[in-house]
Amino acid sequence: MRMALPRVVPGQLVTSRAGRDEGQAYLVLRVLDESFVLVADGAKRPLAKPKRKNIRHLNVYPMVAVQLRKGFESTGKQPRDEEIRHTLATMCEQLWGEQMERESEREDRS
Repeated sequence: MRMALPRVVPGQLVTSRAGRDEGQAYLVLRVLDESFVLVADGAKRPLAKPKRKNIRHLNVYPMVAVQLRKGFESTGKQPRDEEIRHTLATMCEQLWGEQMERESEREDRS
């Protein structure tokens, strides 16, 4: 039995599970089909040269950059690489900053 792939939408935060870019955070630019997406980070992978990734090779997080999603879906102004980098940094800080705080609180209780 095949495992269902997670649902991914443009603007969603993902990280690479393996390979040279393991652990790298990206935003989904476009869903190509049920198995592949285009991702960018605004630095190594700019909007002009997005990376094609298999959804199975990604960790998918429940955070979506709603303000950039409209641009990715071509219904609004296309975002710039600087906006991608800033949004990614903010989302990662929110997600992993909170996790780091909880882990340090657990260690303090021990």
